[in-house]
Amino acid sequence: MQPLEAYIKHIVESERFLPKVLIMAALFFSILGIPLVLGYIARYISQVKDKREYTLPQWEGWITLLVESIELIIIILLYNVIPIILVHWLTSLTAPLFGVLEFVMWLPYSVLLLVCPILSVCAYYVYLEKRTLAALFYLQDIWKILQLHSISMLLPTIAFWGFIYLGFPLFGFSIPFGILIYLSFLITYFEHPQSE
Repeated sequence: MQPLEAYIKHIVESERFLPKVLIMAALFFSILGIPLVLGYIARYISQVKDKREYTLPQWEGWITLLVESIELIIIILLYNVIPIILVHWLTSLTAPLFGVLEFVMWLPYSVLLLVCPILSVCAYYVYLEKRTLAALFYLQDIWKILQLHSISMLLPTIAFWGFIYLGFPLFGFSIPFGILIYLSFLITYFEHPQSE
């Protein structure tokens, strides 16, 4: 398994790296551009998984990018947004019970910061294996991956959030670039946990 720095180096040494990343950052600043960025990330991850090619792809086929973003949008909704809404609803119901210990209500959100990205990566990997949107609901397959790799995914997930936190002033760059590195690292790890 290559170290995380190797994935960053592959991406940074891509041909025309700076223009590709600047396009990604500029698009990420608009709501209409976010699906294009997610489609670009999905294209890159498919390329990494299928061909083990780590250089950034060209920005072409904008309509195709929108179509390719659908699975990531569904994963974000299913494994990130819905759990956050449910936890928020539950904590708001139980808020009067905590009184002085109100800070305890934030604990479930902290757990979600670790659990949601890990679940998302597992679901995305199952999708990439099956290539059908129904695979996002194959909870048994997602659970198997989670059991095999959950401990090994903790440190990359903490590193991902650290990168997002440190790069937040440049969030148009740090969020998509962090997702790109995080997904490519873990998807490759699932494929070859002991290789390289």
